[in-house]
Amino acid sequence: MKSIKFFSLLIAFMATSFSLSAQDNDQIWHIVDYMKVKPGMTEEYLECEKVWKILHAERVKKGIIVDWQLLRVRFPAGANTEYDYVTVTTIKGGWQAYGKLDADWSEDYAKLIPKDKMTLVENTENYRTFVKSKAPARW
Repeated sequence: MKSIKFFSLLIAFMATSFSLSAQDNDQIWHIVDYMKVKPGMTEEYLECEKVWKILHAERVKKGIIVDWQLLRVRFPAGANTEYDYVTVTTIKGGWQAYGKLDADWSEDYAKLIPKDKMTLVENTENYRTFVKSKAPARW
């Protein structure tokens, strides 16, 4: 009788584990990064993000991410605002997908970024300050 109870409990546990794993693979998460553009660098920053957009489009094509967006923050506004742009990276697949975000990008850099635009990407930190990241967030 003990073995039947144990076996039943084991099956219930395994079914729950598979169910949780399947749910994790369907989860949509949003990683929100907050940026403050340095004074007088807005044009350069936006040109830089256009190049980054090329790389993110490739990540979408490869299935690494679902979407990537750059958003300008209009409110609150003023000299003392903490950030004025955010990027939202959307992934599907929970922690497994989140773990793939930091994959080596060197192959994509070499293939996708025009040589005359490489300086923009290399100088990203000269145009903006990375303020913070909120990840992952389920909406």
